[in-house]
Amino acid sequence: MKIFALILFILMYVLMVVWPKYRPLWSLGTAVVFLLAGVLPLDGLGSVINWNVLMMIAGTMLIVHTFIASQMPNLLADLLLEKSKNVLWVTILMSLFSGAISALIDNVATVLMVAPVGLAICRKLNRNPVPMIPFRTRGRFFCLVIRSYSLSLCPRIKSSSDQQLAC
Repeated sequence: MKIFALILFILMYVLMVVWPKYRPLWSLGTAVVFLLAGVLPLDGLGSVINWNVLMMIAGTMLIVHTFIASQMPNLLADLLLEKSKNVLWVTILMSLFSGAISALIDNVATVLMVAPVGLAICRKLNRNPVPMIPFRTRGRFFCLVIRSYSLSLCPRIKSSSDQQLAC
């Protein structure tokens, strides 16, 4: 039974990679096969599901959806742009911002909340967001600063308060 479950599990992941559009279908289909084959007992199904993890993920998604729907990323982007002298300081403030959020909430939620702010900043500055993508190292978030002093990549720009920013 364990080998059958392992083969079915691997098959599910292969199907998810080959046809990513149907991921929910593959996972639910595999769960049904697990139940019908007796790999998971139908009568003890409630005890097999980790409800704490599911509720934590649902709560995180609700918080992130509310955060994005409230236009808070745009407000924070405007605030960070007003407080910054140049793009380097925007990057540093984004790092501090993500560190503060990471101290309070789950790391996945941190990425889901900081990424829209970073993308809003890049959209307002007409910049490529790739050099400012946060990456995780030893539990802390840092932002890459790639050629932030290059004037060819960063011409003088104006924020929403008509304040000029330069690299």
